[in-house]
Amino acid sequence: MEAASINNLCILYQSTNFLVVNKHWDIRIDSKMWYEKLTVQSQLKYRFPELADPDTYYGFRFCHQLDFSTSGALCIALNKMAAAKAYRCFRDRLVTKVYLALVRGHVSVNRMMMDHAIGKNTTEGMTHMMCTEETQGRTHQLRVHCRAVGHPIVGDFTYSLKTDSSPYRMMLHAHQLRIPMDEELIDVTTADPFTHLVDSNLELGLCVNSLHDIIKGLKGKCVIEQCDKNNILGVQAEKIQVEKTSEETKEEREKCLQWLNEWTMS
Repeated sequence: MEAASINNLCILYQSTNFLVVNKHWDIRIDSKMWYEKLTVQSQLKYRFPELADPDTYYGFRFCHQLDFSTSGALCIALNKMAAAKAYRCFRDRLVTKVYLALVRGHVSVNRMMMDHAIGKNTTEGMTHMMCTEETQGRTHQLRVHCRAVGHPIVGDFTYSLKTDSSPYRMMLHAHQLRIPMDEELIDVTTADPFTHLVDSNLELGLCVNSLHDIIKGLKGKCVIEQCDKNNILGVQAEKIQVEKTSEETKEEREKCLQWLNEWTMS
């Protein structure tokens, strides 16, 4: 991926209600700081000035977050109704987010590991991994977990006690994003940035599992789980609605409204 600029925003998916972009590394989604001119927000306003919503602070409703140092698939809702539908999928944990990472050391073989990589300019082996989130919404979740098990993400300055500053970027990328809304299925997969074709400093070694096969298996699992959930909801829809009405009115609805309006001028 070439260096970020105001006019090189990569669009992965576009519809009437949503955009999915391939966020560059080391760029913020939005910022209130006057000196930060280059953000995903400013790229969107430059590319799609007609889609900016004047009723929001940033002009666009970002359905989720990616860290400053993380690249990859990022979804933007183009109106309040679309944002609400996406929010419900995130709230109900129906969203699938798959990340690719290079981590320090050789990780024990498991179904998520893809291959070993050796950096030409380092003496330490690395593992090219696929990671998924079982729970969502925790700050730096994958970065913290990788550090906790002794395999920090390459280039993660924060969770390497500020020692890993040599790589040109943090090697964490949002590879796949799947949001299964009833009216619209968003299912986007980006290219793998951690290959020798993209980064000539990487030499890939032993391949344990195929990225294509793992993604195919994850998609199949998502479809089965969604069908099972729909069957359950079809049988118990009235009961579930009665049981959840009070709780949603008091807590979840307020949270949803706050989330939808968090970009309004204050």
